[in-house]
Amino acid sequence: MKKFFSLCLCLFLACNLSVNAQSKGDFYVGGNLKFGLTAVDMPVLGSETATHFGIAPEVGYFVADKFKIGLGIAYDYSSETHQMTFMPNIAYYVPIVKNLYYVPELAIGGGFIASHGESEGLFTMSLKLASLEYRPTSKFAFGVGLVNLDYSRYSEINQVNFGILSSPTVSFKYFF
Repeated sequence: MKKFFSLCLCLFLACNLSVNAQSKGDFYVGGNLKFGLTAVDMPVLGSETATHFGIAPEVGYFVADKFKIGLGIAYDYSSETHQMTFMPNIAYYVPIVKNLYYVPELAIGGGFIASHGESEGLFTMSLKLASLEYRPTSKFAFGVGLVNLDYSRYSEINQVNFGILSSPTVSFKYFF
């Protein structure tokens, strides 16, 4: 058992001693695409499930090594519902092996939603629990979000999307 813990400690230290691919001062542009299922719980109409599609361009800046802040503008569509949100976000890059990172991310924002001919404001929150990013060159990275938890609230409607491999997010970044 001690050998196992020693091996894990050595691997952890080796990953942390690797070259920082996301260094303080790095700036990037990019975005993500997502597709999945949406479960909506409405007090009067009951629950329903719908197909969900989204696209979100993003800009960001590394304020410290492996720690970034960003701003995304997302457009989501789900069966007669259009949603536009502004999502400030933070993420931390945990090295796994050279050029591969585990990147948990939290985004909280707001925007507008149009559904059945009516438009109103909304609050939204997103948590990427199992997100990986690979950076094959110093200027380009792509990633995948495998487990996402999204929450939106408008009027009396709470919308929760929880995807484990069923609602993946694919992202890309170009670094300056």
